[in-house]
Amino acid sequence: MGVKYMTLFLAFLINTFALAEPLEIEEAFKFTVQAEKNVIKISFMMNNGYYLYKEKFKFVVDGEIIESKIILWPLSENFDDPNFGLVQVFKKSDSLYLSIDNIEKKHTLVIYFQGCTQDGFCYIPFKKEISL
Repeated sequence: MGVKYMTLFLAFLINTFALAEPLEIEEAFKFTVQAEKNVIKISFMMNNGYYLYKEKFKFVVDGEIIESKIILWPLSENFDDPNFGLVQVFKKSDSLYLSIDNIEKKHTLVIYFQGCTQDGFCYIPFKKEISL
């Protein structure tokens, strides 16, 4: 009889503390973009327990890849990732800046990124397209 109650109690605990379902990617990682002069400011917001890989970011403006040397990155941190080993990640909301010529005309910005939860769920690489 004690085993039966112990089993029910363990089942209750597992159900109560089960890992939450990960958010949809557009809810987990949100972006806002501001363009002025020759700079595009990209702010990213994420929920606690989520992170973005620095190396997985790619920016394309009007079909041209923006070289990383003209990107002003926020501070990232080393992370020993179970999927990719030692990588640089962003674990908190922040902003980065892209240098671009002729910001007065209309542009299309495509942001490629990938992130994970600290519980081990990783999203597939994703792209977000924004008209400037």
